[in-house]
Amino acid sequence: MLLDLTMPRMDGVEVLRKLRALCPDVPVVVMSGYSEIDMARRFEGMGVNGFLQKPFLARDILTLVSRMVPSTTASGAP
Repeated sequence: MLLDLTMPRMDGVEVLRKLRALCPDVPVVVMSGYSEIDMARRFEGMGVNGFLQKPFLARDILTLVSRMVPSTTASGAP
């Protein structure tokens, strides 16, 4: 899941708490204009898998997500 810190109605921390209650193992990447240090403090202990500093490029998302997804062989076996 790509999760922004600032959203209408709920902030990213509240959304992540609710998400973890429903799907504790889903990978989460936080996006924010705030610094990575600030985000690490806010989301400490919540199992965030990555961070993207705004502004970012599409290739930055691709690079981060490709690191999170296990690679497979040509046959599709891990």
